[in-house]
Amino acid sequence: MSRTPQVAIVIPTYNASRFILETVNAVRAQTVQDLEIIIVDDGSTDATCEMLTGLDERLRIFRQANAGVSTARNKGLAEARAPFICFLDHDDVWHPGLLQAQLQAYEALPEHCLVHTDYHVWLPDAQGQFAPAAGLLAQPPETGLDTANSGWAYHQLLVDSFILTSTAMMRTECVREVGGFDTSLPYSEDWDLWLRLSRRWQFAKLKGKYALYRQLPSQGSRKYRPVDHRTVLLEKAVAQWGIASPDGTTHGEAAVRRQLADFHCYYGLDCLRAGDRRRAVRSLLKALRRDPLRGRYLAYLAATLVGWRPSW
Repeated sequence: MSRTPQVAIVIPTYNASRFILETVNAVRAQTVQDLEIIIVDDGSTDATCEMLTGLDERLRIFRQANAGVSTARNKGLAEARAPFICFLDHDDVWHPGLLQAQLQAYEALPEHCLVHTDYHVWLPDAQGQFAPAAGLLAQPPETGLDTANSGWAYHQLLVDSFILTSTAMMRTECVREVGGFDTSLPYSEDWDLWLRLSRRWQFAKLKGKYALYRQLPSQGSRKYRPVDHRTVLLEKAVAQWGIASPDGTTHGEAAVRRQLADFHCYYGLDCLRAGDRRRAVRSLLKALRRDPLRGRYLAYLAATLVGWRPSW
């Protein structure tokens, strides 16, 4: 490949033989074809790489010992040649017009560093099967810019991590300038990147739903961890940058405090599901201290103290 492609698609993968062909073929079906497809295999033990070998001349496969998704994404970032880059999860699927819509947005917004879109949540049926992607994406997505969620985004990200990694296209140079993904984070590494980017550049969101976000029991967001990384990241960001975007826009201290309280509460419930009652009590107490007027925090705490454990 001698000429510089327009967009780099980085797909970190691990034991994804069940889904990887559908994901890669959705990239190959894009109306924009000037692409490089970078697969970073993070120590798979199944046939993921073998399924992709020889599939497309634009596709390059890099193998590494299992080191986590952030390390895999950063490897793809290092190998990318295109001025724009996307990080697509190995089980998500795109609408064929996604990249074209994003590149058109960049033409109108040359100072923005990230363009993302809305998406469909893709749930399995009772047998664990997913409805065909083509049918779910058959309806043409709504067009136009979501102005309410475009512009300076830092203050928005403090109260809602609303960007799905698989729908974001970024300027490669911008991602490199802020150091890529933080490999020390086992969770919320995408939100951390958005926060760092949002301190320097504006974002844009398109109205339409251009992707399918596959829901699996093995997803990272469903795993219990001994550290509440979301709360740590939010507190770190506020301590470093405050609560306002570079243009001064803010949702106010109360909104950020409520978000912190909710994080503590949700983490407390996760602890309960995992059987860690002591850590659950500590987290629910933190939620109450952040927002003492929220009655459900007190109700959860009282129920926890008498032995309750959520079944949902």
